[in-house]
Amino acid sequence: MFSNLSRKLWALKDSAASFGLEKWAARKLEPYARMIDLKIDSQTKAATIVLQPHGEKEPIRVEIERYEILTTAEGTKLVVRKIKVSRAWMQLLAEQFLLGRSFDIPAEYASGLRLIL
Repeated sequence: MFSNLSRKLWALKDSAASFGLEKWAARKLEPYARMIDLKIDSQTKAATIVLQPHGEKEPIRVEIERYEILTTAEGTKLVVRKIKVSRAWMQLLAEQFLLGRSFDIPAEYASGLRLIL
């Protein structure tokens, strides 16, 4: 029973985190694609994003298999440590331009994220 309750609480927490991050990520990705879905698993530090690229017929799936949220003197940052993309050419771009790089999370979202992630 405790295990089931614990899973439900984690799911609720992850849902709240997804809601806040979805707005930030949708704004960042808007020139390239429409975000269809974002799911976060804070226990495993993973996320799944489904995007519909502008001008494309089929959506793409981005699986961030491991991420970190860092708090520094400059602010809160997201660092992607492991990623998998449903299209091979986009996988190469993701590895080159996303892996290991830190991305600033605006203060309006960062304070809530520190509480739930």
